[in-house]
Amino acid sequence: MNNYKFSGPTVSPNTYAGQFAGKYIAAALLSGETLAKDLITIHPNVAYKEVIRNWQNSVSIADATCDFTDSSSITLGEYVLTTTEKQVNLQLCKNQLRTTWEAAQAGFSAFEKLPADFNEFLLAQVAAEVAQAIELGIWTSTLFYNGTAAEGMIGYLLDNSAITRTASGATTGSNVVARLQDMLDYSPSALYGKEGYQFYVGPSTMKAYQAALSAGNYNFQFYVGEKPMNFQGIPVVMCPGLNDYDCVLGLKSDLHFGTGLLSDTNEVKVIDMSDIDGSQNVRVIMRFTGGIIASNVAQQVVLNVT
Repeated sequence: MNNYKFSGPTVSPNTYAGQFAGKYIAAALLSGETLAKDLITIHPNVAYKEVIRNWQNSVSIADATCDFTDSSSITLGEYVLTTTEKQVNLQLCKNQLRTTWEAAQAGFSAFEKLPADFNEFLLAQVAAEVAQAIELGIWTSTLFYNGTAAEGMIGYLLDNSAITRTASGATTGSNVVARLQDMLDYSPSALYGKEGYQFYVGPSTMKAYQAALSAGNYNFQFYVGEKPMNFQGIPVVMCPGLNDYDCVLGLKSDLHFGTGLLSDTNEVKVIDMSDIDGSQNVRVIMRFTGGIIASNVAQQVVLNVT
């Protein structure tokens, strides 16, 4: 029998700020599926605001002459992505993580690849929780947008005149194809085939779509294996932050998330309270910025399920 002896985890008071804090903030921000897989357009290093411009043009080809005759028009659009400061204040007892950390040290844990240093281990745990909250914030919570119709990107699209299709009741294997087809029918034809044109769905809708493909005996695989994540040739991407049944169809380049990953306003602190109040508590503090916006909202399609 091998015996392993560990001293209790020690936490040195650490403060990370500015660019150095960026790696910890990035771990939290970019661990969510939507950002980690680059499913929407990410704008890093936005200190406060960033102007997003798009342009629409109408080009006319005419017979050549010796003169210059303006036969085309360009319409410039401007969208302002505004980030707001967010913070995480968390207190937990070191003993709550001691066993898991020691198991990781010995290689007896599913978390064996986590950093050996307890500070890093602690921040990795917190970053995972923050990542989940940010994923929800992008799509359906009030973290970055508290709208009238809903919250998150879904709320922003609904509040700003996106093409809205409505349905009632759960999305299932028997109705998911019809719902996706309805969205596609109302999506502008000019977007079809463009890079980044895709369906954004939540886990429940993706599960229903996989069930529909299985029921249709896709490629004679019946119920075995994952089926292609596309509908009519259009990619279907899963964003865990989306609720059960709402979906979005549009261009990745029109859905934006901004953050100040290298901003001086970023800060991460780990404070061991044992020398302050004699407790075994550790406090973790994170400060960062984030914000969402959509451009060309009128060409995005939202399935709003009630």
